[in-house]
Amino acid sequence: MPGQPQGFLDKFRVVSFYGSPLGSGLGMLGDQIRSQSLRMLRTSYVPQYQAFSERLVLPGYHIISTVANPYPPDYRHHLDLGIIEEWVASAKESGVVVFLDIQPGRANVMDEFNRIRYLLYEPHVHLAIDPEFTMNDEQVVGVNVGQLYASQINEIQVNLNGIGYEIGLNKVLILHQFKNSMLPDKELIEQYPFVELVIDGDGYGPAGPKISNYNQYAAEPGFEYGGFKLFPTDGDSPLLTPDQVMGGALYPQPSIVIYQ
Repeated sequence: MPGQPQGFLDKFRVVSFYGSPLGSGLGMLGDQIRSQSLRMLRTSYVPQYQAFSERLVLPGYHIISTVANPYPPDYRHHLDLGIIEEWVASAKESGVVVFLDIQPGRANVMDEFNRIRYLLYEPHVHLAIDPEFTMNDEQVVGVNVGQLYASQINEIQVNLNGIGYEIGLNKVLILHQFKNSMLPDKELIEQYPFVELVIDGDGYGPAGPKISNYNQYAAEPGFEYGGFKLFPTDGDSPLLTPDQVMGGALYPQPSIVIYQ
């Protein structure tokens, strides 16, 4: 019902594949056709995590809608809205959660949000923003690690909160992080009743630092729910198994697990 928050991550967890529907190179989502991704999620990944979760685990598509690139002036390009709409419709029929991911480059974050705003009225569609690729006027994608400020995050949250209020369902906002500088003023991030904020422990490499980063973020301001990203073919060494991800090293247990 409009005006009455209905939670999402207090009832569900999500295991998702990250990337582009257009093909490999950006993550697991594009490494095979959609039906194969869905089959892998349903028959292998979701059941493995369900064994360690008291909440129902759902499959997810984490789709990069704005893709950062090293080319001026805006250092980003767009995934065609028609492609996104088709994936969103298919996900709705299949019971799959969708996260639309924004890598703004030097473009205005709110402009990129407004481009996909209408899709966020769908109950199964949520939002992610990548500070790594949020550039200021002097930074270049692939050379610098960007940053997202609380003022930008709160502006997004105000708009997401309004959507949630209208449809009576909470919306999830994922913020990726692997360096402190990516979210430099967390203490100024505000809470909104219809927005569930997820700090996603991003970054590839040895398991120890990844776990340490996640637990650090969980103790910092702005943390409501945890996310954890895994890189099966891109540099995690070793790749943590579902029982290791959910077995207690990460506290609290991640509500969202992303395979890139």
